[in-house]
Amino acid sequence: RNEYARLAFILEQDCDRALTLYDESIKRDPYYTASYFDRAEVNKACVALQAPEDQDEYYARAAESMVDALERDSGSPKHWLQLAEIYIRLGQTVDATAAYEETIKRASDDIPPWQIDFTMAQWYFEEDDLQNAEIFGEQALEMAPPDATPIIQQFLSLVESGSTETEG
Repeated sequence: RNEYARLAFILEQDCDRALTLYDESIKRDPYYTASYFDRAEVNKACVALQAPEDQDEYYARAAESMVDALERDSGSPKHWLQLAEIYIRLGQTVDATAAYEETIKRASDDIPPWQIDFTMAQWYFEEDDLQNAEIFGEQALEMAPPDATPIIQQFLSLVESGSTETEG
């Protein structure tokens, strides 16, 4: 079912069919966490295919699916970071911060703390939350290795200018 759901989304861009198949898969085997994570990813991807007034519904369903998955398998910092992003998109700063804190607890060589902070800063910047973008950017700068500091400093300059417009 998961493979068929993935194909329904990738080949046909059929969100409803793909999500229905993931729901059926989860109903058959509620302990297979990949189904929850995949369903969340499809919900996030479907946001771009929806009218603006329907996008939050897909983000909310993605968050719900991520939470269900993380209740069963809470070890991956990547998944917690994805949940934080979804909450940022929903404007749920308190929940985003809680997911971020879980991400930091699980930081590893693959995703070091400075990179998590910088990712959070960029997401907040995209959402025009310059205060949080600056806070997380400064935290990232404090911990980043020397080769990453120029890009973070450039980002912080953009944040301090108060502009979320980028030149093309």
